[in-house]
Amino acid sequence: MTYIKDYMKKAFTNHVLEPWIDGSLRMGIPGDGIYAVHLIEFANRICITGDIRLGGNECGIVSNVGYKLSWFAGQLSEGYLCEKFSLSREWQWKVAVEEINTYIKDEGGWYRDNADKFRKFIKSPGWKYDVPTEAEFYEFMTDLGDDCCEMLGYDYPRGQAGWLCAVQQRYSELSKEIK
Repeated sequence: MTYIKDYMKKAFTNHVLEPWIDGSLRMGIPGDGIYAVHLIEFANRICITGDIRLGGNECGIVSNVGYKLSWFAGQLSEGYLCEKFSLSREWQWKVAVEEINTYIKDEGGWYRDNADKFRKFIKSPGWKYDVPTEAEFYEFMTDLGDDCCEMLGYDYPRGQAGWLCAVQQRYSELSKEIK
């Protein structure tokens, strides 16, 4: 599975890499600010800011200590990249459904035996919100007899992870062109 959606990759297709302020870099379409990304290296960290709001705030996202743009240009796995930018895994209903469906298909056993109950739960209108909360999901799974369900549904926020990974991959491609 990749976090990067086609539209994320496409958003950076025409971007170029150019010097910006105080030795930092701007990755964007010349003369256009749409999806422009600023890459700043400071104090053995990388800050990514600009038109895309990574990190869930107005300031951008910063790597852990010990990483430079030369590292960011490498071949990095998506999970490793997310970890080094301190994205936190969080419970997501969509991820839980995907994982259960994979277990039903690939592992069978208990999951396949309870597939109909799970499908009925997916369509249930009785939740507090549009989708079940983590607590509602775990209560349902525990009632079915799954005492290992605490691990189901956790992943990096898919949107944040996708944009971060798309930025990194395009930066990696562009940095090779300027060497």
